[in-house]
Amino acid sequence: MANLPQMRRLKLFSVFLLLGFAFLLGRLVYIQIVLHDELRDKASRYSERTYVKQTRRGDIFDRNGLLLAGSQRLKILCADPSRIGKYYRPLGKTLAKYLEVDEEALIERLRPKEHINSAGVKVIDPHVRLRVRVTGAEWEALSKLLANMKVEGEDSLPEEERKFLEVMRRKAIFAESLESYRRSYLNGQLAAHVLGFVQTRERTVRGQPVFYAAGQMGVEKIFDKHLQGTLGWRTTETDSRRRELVAFRSMEVDARAGLDIHLTIDSGVQAIVEEELAKGVERSDPMTATVVVVQPRTGEILALANYPTFDPNRYGEFPVANRRNRAISDQFEPGSTFKTISVAAALDQGVTSIDTMYDCENGYIRFMGKALRDDHRYGMLSTSDIVKKSSNIGTFKIVRELGVEKLYRSLKHFGIGTRSGITLTSERSGLLRKPDDWSGLSISRIPIGYEVAVTPLQITMAVAAIANGGWLMRPRIVRHLSDEDGKPAVRFSPEVIRRAISEKAAREMTGAMETVVEQGGTATRAKLKHYTVAGKTGTARKFVPGVGYTRTKYYASFIGFLPSEKPELVISVIFNEPKGSIYGGVIAGPVFREIARRAASYLDIRPSSELIESTETPRPMEMTSAAPGVPNEEATRP
Repeated sequence: MANLPQMRRLKLFSVFLLLGFAFLLGRLVYIQIVLHDELRDKASRYSERTYVKQTRRGDIFDRNGLLLAGSQRLKILCADPSRIGKYYRPLGKTLAKYLEVDEEALIERLRPKEHINSAGVKVIDPHVRLRVRVTGAEWEALSKLLANMKVEGEDSLPEEERKFLEVMRRKAIFAESLESYRRSYLNGQLAAHVLGFVQTRERTVRGQPVFYAAGQMGVEKIFDKHLQGTLGWRTTETDSRRRELVAFRSMEVDARAGLDIHLTIDSGVQAIVEEELAKGVERSDPMTATVVVVQPRTGEILALANYPTFDPNRYGEFPVANRRNRAISDQFEPGSTFKTISVAAALDQGVTSIDTMYDCENGYIRFMGKALRDDHRYGMLSTSDIVKKSSNIGTFKIVRELGVEKLYRSLKHFGIGTRSGITLTSERSGLLRKPDDWSGLSISRIPIGYEVAVTPLQITMAVAAIANGGWLMRPRIVRHLSDEDGKPAVRFSPEVIRRAISEKAAREMTGAMETVVEQGGTATRAKLKHYTVAGKTGTARKFVPGVGYTRTKYYASFIGFLPSEKPELVISVIFNEPKGSIYGGVIAGPVFREIARRAASYLDIRPSSELIESTETPRPMEMTSAAPGVPNEEATRP
């Protein structure tokens, strides 16, 4: 029988044993229940890994399938200083020559640097990014360069050192598994303001950095979400060395490439436009210039060019002003090109006919106490001749019969004062004040293109409505979107906005505009040999704040279409502050002619039957001014 001291020790031991079991049980409960989520997440971080799959940004094509903007696959170039050791200087010199970077800066990045990790152990960072964007071809070339790299005196080094160098050549420089893409514009500046450009951005997705291109202007910005695509990912388990255990791969989602954009732009026409615009700029040295080419029946834009321009591949090297799409964001008083709309509205409302005669008062009248002049002393002119000669007084007398309210409604029907709805960024609406805000003088100024502001695209589409039998179309820059297999995903069809004028009025206005390029008209230099042309010149004095309407700064323009009997192309040419001659027929007319001639040949447009046998081109009419400094086509603004 146990004695009393032994019993006490046994009881004490039992108590401690029970307390131990109770502590272990409590600890297990705490771990399994209280710390369950925290420990599960910690275990997942060590045993699970998510790999993000990069997506490819959609391409941009012209109407004929020619690639304009594409994405080139890129690698992220990195270094592991722990595998470089004391050889960071010779390796840095080799890499610096190839990468074309500062040698000393690169050597410093390759130099092994120790730091204390969370466990208190000194370690060397095994992952240093050297360059984010390296192409596959550049990576292959670099790999060959490193494989053949030799260190001075290497042959005399101990065996262990030579093995270290061999590993360094194979593993010290590597590419991350996550790749990115570089946007490439294959034709440089071609259609730059339509395409826009992208900027590289970085974001964190599932704990990993992802580089992507963000559209900043033009089609790249408007359709950015469609072009972006969708990232993919793969969730899997890893071993203690962070290597994937394929058998435990739990989820895999493939990346989906962005949609491709197919534009209405024709690269051939665009190239012609940019070449001829450059020649016109060289001759007249304007501040800015714009050309727009449209198919009147569909509203499709075949070409859009601005001066100055930029290269989307190197957009940062150009002034910000060069990136401005002036065709849709610059507003200006158009001058006499606006007469086509005003007179067409009067024809449509039946207040005049093409043969109605008007007394143009020998080039001078006073209205509301202000002078209104023509540059030439015209007497009696028909409506058609008023358009041909670009008489300000005649236009005023025609439109005065129309009245303020009807004129305003007609101009709105042509889209004046309203955004056209084109799918490009930064479009402005122009300016057309409501009749209540007009002065008594406005009825004599607005019809000839003053006290009203338009964008180049806006006035182009208004003239295109005349060419299209009176129907105003919404301008289109995109035909359809397609997936990576080429199957159409979204289609954009021609869209009629409204009838601007009757077909009869459009036909009569076209006939009047045909006379503008004939002998005695203001744009004989825009005449074509084998195509009938209908058009209108403009030479508008610029308004300078604090000065008024200057006699030294002008907009010179010509807007026309061909063949006039069945229009296929509407072309507007607008120069801002040209040097030398100021007249639209002299400055813009020849640019129109060369673009029209070359584009018609390129597009195989059927010549006008009545001109096929023609071999003569009229001599340009020299313009003289009865009132120095006041252009033939425009009024003197009070």
